Amino acid sequence: MKMRRSRHVITVDMWADVRCPWCWVGLRRLRRAIAHVGQDVRVRHRSFHPMSRVESGHGRGETNRTAR
Repeated sequence: MKMRRSRHVITVDMWADVRCPWCWVGLRRLRRAIAHVGQDVRVRHRSFHPMSRVESGHGRGETNRTAR
């Protein structure tokens, strides 16, 4: 029996903080996994800034409350 290779493209949304070193580690691991799968994979890079609300004055965390 012959296996047909699927033409289905897997889409992965990668949410990461561009300043986070662990995100870079995760990206390297994702690339290795994609190479291992052997199927078409599309990676959509998304970014977020976890401290953006605190820096703008909204959603102050415990650190900002104690610093006053």
